[in-house]
Amino acid sequence: MKTIGVVILVGILIVALLAFIIFDKKLSGEVVSEETYDEDWLNENCDCIERQRLECHYAGYELRGNFCWNGKKFTNPVRKCSIYDCAGEIYEIN
Repeated sequence: MKTIGVVILVGILIVALLAFIIFDKKLSGEVVSEETYDEDWLNENCDCIERQRLECHYAGYELRGNFCWNGKKFTNPVRKCSIYDCAGEIYEIN
């Protein structure tokens, strides 16, 4: 009876170790692309490859939908860089 318990325990440990090894490579690959960098650093050191991020240019305005609103006044937002290419590494800002 003890032998069966030991065999089951060893089997569970082996499966857990294999799962950790397999999923560790997949999870660690995503960490690099989610690093946060200062937007000024990205603008100075990387190429902008897509401008899809909308932002309000004027102080006091907030983005709602496709317009920047301040009370009853509204204006068009500016398109900022949303995806950068930094020497082959792709960084996305939401």
